[in-house]
Amino acid sequence: MAELEALKLLRALDEGVAAKTGTAFFEHLVGSLAKALHATCAFASEINAETYRAHVLAYWHNGELGEVFEYALSGTPCECVLDNQIVAFPRNIQQMFPQDREWFASLGAQSFLAIPLCDEHGKVRGHLAVLDSRERDWDEADFDVLRIFSMRTGAELGRREHQKRLEAMNLALQKANAQLRQEITQRLQAEAQLASTSARSEHVAELVRVINSGITSKTGAEFFKELVRSLAEALSAHIVFVSQIDAARYEADVLAIWLGHSFGEPHRFNLSGTPCESILDGQIAAFPRRVAELFPGAKAILEKLGTQSYLAIPIMDEDTTVIGHIAVQDQRERDWGDTEFGLLRLFANRAAAELKRRGHEKSLEDANAQLQRANAALRREVAMRLETEKQLEKATKAAEAANQAKSHFLAHMSHELRTPLNGILGYAQLLKRDDALTQDQQHSVAVIEHSGEHLLTLINDLLDLAKIEAGRLDLQASSIDLPQLLKQVVDLVAVRAGQAGIAFTFHVAPELPSQVRGDERAVRQILLNLLGNAVKFTKSGGVEFRVRSTGASGARCELGFEIQDTGRGISAPDLERIFEPFERIDGSTRVEGTGLGLSITDRLVRAMGGRIFVSSEVGKGSIFTVMLPFDTEEHDDPRYSVQRRVAGYSGPRRRIVVVDDDEANRHLVVRILGDVGFELQESTNVEDALLGLHAQNAPDLIVTDLAMPGLSGLDLARRVRAGDRSQSTPIIAISASASTYTREEALAAGCDDFVAKPLRAEELLASVGRLLRLTWRMVEIHAPNALDASPITAGIVVDEARAVELYDLAMKGDIKELLARADSASAGDPAAAPVYQEVQRLARRFDFKGIRRVLDLAREKTS
Repeated sequence: MAELEALKLLRALDEGVAAKTGTAFFEHLVGSLAKALHATCAFASEINAETYRAHVLAYWHNGELGEVFEYALSGTPCECVLDNQIVAFPRNIQQMFPQDREWFASLGAQSFLAIPLCDEHGKVRGHLAVLDSRERDWDEADFDVLRIFSMRTGAELGRREHQKRLEAMNLALQKANAQLRQEITQRLQAEAQLASTSARSEHVAELVRVINSGITSKTGAEFFKELVRSLAEALSAHIVFVSQIDAARYEADVLAIWLGHSFGEPHRFNLSGTPCESILDGQIAAFPRRVAELFPGAKAILEKLGTQSYLAIPIMDEDTTVIGHIAVQDQRERDWGDTEFGLLRLFANRAAAELKRRGHEKSLEDANAQLQRANAALRREVAMRLETEKQLEKATKAAEAANQAKSHFLAHMSHELRTPLNGILGYAQLLKRDDALTQDQQHSVAVIEHSGEHLLTLINDLLDLAKIEAGRLDLQASSIDLPQLLKQVVDLVAVRAGQAGIAFTFHVAPELPSQVRGDERAVRQILLNLLGNAVKFTKSGGVEFRVRSTGASGARCELGFEIQDTGRGISAPDLERIFEPFERIDGSTRVEGTGLGLSITDRLVRAMGGRIFVSSEVGKGSIFTVMLPFDTEEHDDPRYSVQRRVAGYSGPRRRIVVVDDDEANRHLVVRILGDVGFELQESTNVEDALLGLHAQNAPDLIVTDLAMPGLSGLDLARRVRAGDRSQSTPIIAISASASTYTREEALAAGCDDFVAKPLRAEELLASVGRLLRLTWRMVEIHAPNALDASPITAGIVVDEARAVELYDLAMKGDIKELLARADSASAGDPAAAPVYQEVQRLARRFDFKGIRRVLDLAREKTS
């Protein structure tokens, strides 16, 4: 994964720059940064706030280092980092920063990301910038990578700054040494001139020469130790020390001290009440005698050391701030003179330069320590990120395993549910083909079939849940008989409402199209989910279902489905989350369900390009409104709606072997195929089927279930294809496992087609006819249409008032009331009962135009 690759690059960065500083560091850095973020260009800069310009320290472009350059910050995206924030522009930087458009265009840059580099005081000293030739929505992972790089870079910038200061101090120190040597030379010349008059001057000049030769090549602690020893010798003093003063604490750090014949331990002491305090005004302090009496606060230590006289000179920086001092103590009373003063002045300047160099050296050490800490933090961060990625990978694998287990479970449950459902739907189809059934019996069989189809839809939706969660839901557009679909939904919901003891009313607008194109299963599932919830959560009152057309344009239309209930309602906080998976609204009454219905409904509506709205008031009920777009379809309006079914086939009789261990399923296949004239041979297992194939002539076709004890249908297909006598025999696989994998597995094993359970007679016969290249003999089933002057209603006259009442109800689309009034009219007027029964039949089909035509014809006879 991309983040893991970035972390590996960060580790490579840490290893690559561990021993690098300066230019080599920055060059390696920008290359690693560009690779880590897969960017076209990366560079690091140092910002000069006074000139408002940025100096590029290293520049990487298209896989190689480029020439460094300097540019003005004003009007550039880099200027934004001065706010001390990460700056990200995902697109259109050429338009946003026209001043740099030409440069961006030359790079092909579209997006920009940068982070400031700050010092320990939070002041912006530079920045890291990344440009890419793609539009990029920079995310938190990119920011994290940039932050880790910036930690290391900021430390290096700090080290670079301290190194510059140290180099400047070394240069100043060299100048001070040169000046010192010049002063010594001048002093020696002056002393030489006085040599004839003063033997002491001769001795002092020699001492100066000795001191200078001893300290010139030394720095740090060695410099200060040699300084105090040499001064003690030159001035014949008992004690000499040099200190660095901490003004904030009013203390002095003794850097080196000479005690008679050896060096003492460096230590810290408080200046208050000591003779050393006297130099804080920037002047030489000299006390020739009785020092202990003059400074009673330090009397104990002065007497312990035997100090009688004291001489000190301040060490000052270029701002004349006292930063330390050189002190001389003697066990004799001494009248300090110009010779001693001159000697101290001479070396105080050299000590000041060394103190300053020492300060910058310490800053450099601090910077290096900070750099090491940053490197350690970087290594820890990379290690933690890699560990996190490993844990994430483990968690992902565990989730995938759990998801696979869920898929196996759902597939198994689907198979177990489809097997009995195959018998229910299959025999319902066979019963529908029986012409001896009465109209009421046909209606009852249709309800059984529609209920089974609904259960099948629920099973399919269960299998589709994983696809919905993964965003891979595929819609299957087909022609939808809208009145028939609504009738199926209303019939199912009416039964549930009746069982719940609540009213259910249905209103449909007369102008609805009779045929539209869309995903019928998705529409049915949306309506059943919403209506099922309405019935489930309504304890008194009722549920009202309204369907209307909200607009049509050319071959497109939009239908509105509104479900209103008198249930307990939904609170405002719950309304915000009802479409989330597994969410259940709060309530004292527990109801069945998984909490997935509304989530699936919402995703199906959005997948179809529709919209869903909900309004609710606690204690009064809810209204769900779904708006769905459809393609309208042209349809014929014949006097008869003709349906056709297979009655037989032309040509010689064909023999089919049916293999299934389940007796009910096997007999269903035999009934479907036997009714149209096939010769059938049944086998309960693969072994018997194979024996039958070898003992007789090869059949024309084999229909086999896949899941059977012992050898499976897949084994049967493989052995048939490997044999000699029947290897070209077409094979149709039947299975309650309707997954794509099962279909592909069956075809790979040698099957020619795959039919999922529950079986549909038309689908099975279509497959058989295609493989055997049959010409079917069809018979037509005539369903009387409203245009048909049906003999059953011919010549019958209806009461005008009742006809008008039924006509108005048909115009309103009030199905429930229309059925009730027609039933009452039929009982009250037996002579006209056939007309009212025809009205009821058409109402159940939602054929409002047909109802109006039947009533118009019956009323015309009275005029």
